[in-house]
Formats: sequence, structure tokens, C-alpha cells
Amino acid sequence: NADTSVIKFNIAEVADFTNGGQSGFTITPTSALPDITQTATIDGYTQPGASANTTVSPAPLDTVILIEINGVSAGSPGVNGLTVRANNTIIQGLSVNRFSQDGIIVAADNVKVWGNYLGTDPTGLIERGNGGSGLAQSDGDNDNLEFGGLTPSKRNIASGNDNTGISPNGGSDSWVIQGNYFGLAATGVSAIPN
Repeated sequence: NADTSVIKFNIAEVADFTNGGQSGFTITPTSALPDITQTATIDGYTQPGASANTTVSPAPLDTVILIEINGVSAGSPGVNGLTVRANNTIIQGLSVNRFSQDGIIVAADNVKVWGNYLGTDPTGLIERGNGGSGLAQSDGDNDNLEFGGLTPSKRNIASGNDNTGISPNGGSDSWVIQGNYFGLAATGVSAIPN
């Protein structure tokens, strides 16, 4: 599309896992995923039964994530999960885990990453780390990232990754990183260290 594409989910097959009593589904790519090169919103919360967090810190998160992207079969070394090369892209409501490199790579401006679990299972309770960071920046000038926010629905978890939870590089300005759990489970108490 010339404008923003919206990727929604409505999977009605045999569930791969349950979360909060709801049926969840795992996408297991067998090679690297293509880069996101046109502005898109990828919204895991559109899967029926999924819901964003409503609790205020330090209470445990009540997020129900039902779409998991599992990179265990995507190849190695150096395979990333989602690589965002399109400005104004939004990624929310996903569990991105077990890629050999980073869960999400940001290589664009004004990217928003809200309500995702990077490096844990969809419950946010079990370590399923990526080989690099939960989110990392590509080389270059990638400004105005929003990772989390002040509202409970935007809170991410970046835990269990082999490197860091989030890894900004030099050259980018105005990153907003707030309201997230780093190195913690969805309980807000149990450690799942990066």
C-alpha cells in the first residue's frame, strides 16, 4: 500500500499454547523474515482473546499475548526477528523470541514498540531469549523510537536475552524508553536476566 498496511490476526486452528485461558499460536519461520520496508502496524492484540496490559507498576502484568514469533528454526548465526526499515511503523502485542541475533532491529524513524515480550514466552514467565538483544538499533540515524510509554498498555518486557534488553547506538536522537520491565518476568518480581 502507498499508506500504512495493518497486519491483523484471526487464527482459528489448534492452539500451540494457552495464555490466560486463551488459545495462542506460534509462528516458526524456517528462514530469516523479510525486512519491513513499507510503513506497517503489526498488531498481535487483534487475535481474538488477546489483550494489552491494564495494571500499573509494580503490579504483575495482565497482558494476554497470543501470537508468538519463535526464531528457533530461522537459522544462525546472525538472524534477526523483525527488521523495521520503514518510518512510522508500530509493533505491538507479540512475543518475539529465540532468534539467533536480535528480536527486533530498528532501522527507521518514529518506530513504536508497545506491549511486546522480547526474550520470554508469551506468558512473560519463562526465558526464551534471543541470541543478541531484545531490541537493537541498526547503524545510522534512527530517531524518535518509542519503546514502552506511560500508559500500562505500552509496557514491554525485554528479558532473557543473551545480550541486553535494548541496545541503542550512537547517532540517534529522542528515544523514549519508559514503563518497561527489563530483566524481570511479567510478575515484576521474578528475575529473568539479560
